[in-house]
Amino acid sequence: MTVHFKTGIIKSVLAGSLLTVLALPGAATANPVATTPEAKTVAPTTPVMLPDRLLDCDLGLALNLDPNRDQKRSDVHYEGHHPFRLFLPGIPVRTAPPPDPIDPAEPVDPRTRIVADPDKLTDGVPNRFDRVVDYWPGRVEMATTLPNNLFYLIIVSDIDLARGTATLFMTHAADVAALDLKHVYSGQCRITYHQI
Repeated sequence: MTVHFKTGIIKSVLAGSLLTVLALPGAATANPVATTPEAKTVAPTTPVMLPDRLLDCDLGLALNLDPNRDQKRSDVHYEGHHPFRLFLPGIPVRTAPPPDPIDPAEPVDPRTRIVADPDKLTDGVPNRFDRVVDYWPGRVEMATTLPNNLFYLIIVSDIDLARGTATLFMTHAADVAALDLKHVYSGQCRITYHQI
């Protein structure tokens, strides 16, 4: 069942969305670039680089999302503890605005991938991403195309550099506001940094 969310927790997750991963018209053009202490500069002519990032997540299936209620995070109940591991490669810190949604997708580093999904939450989802907009430590949005004009959407947000944590949200979607209620997973991730 696909439902359009207009209020509550889903709206808050999607509200900061750059809307560029799903190539939707009217995408935001704000530049949420923030500096990160983990970034390293080699020389003035070398771009500032983000480190390789490994996210080890504990995800649960959202059971009671209701598009007609203004739900807070604490109102949503989750079932299960599903380990999930995502790798985000070190890339130059993004300083440009997000790509326009009607532009072709920017090249995606092929090292960007789901490393482990033992409970097969993403079964049938290609382990490559068509679009990635990485504004670490603001947020990261990723999407890959599925059959029937659907997307698999992953959003990493609430990144806390001091604690080394983030929140991961993923689902099937027809667009950024139309989510499949049977496939909404979310949970906390531990971030491990690697030297570039």
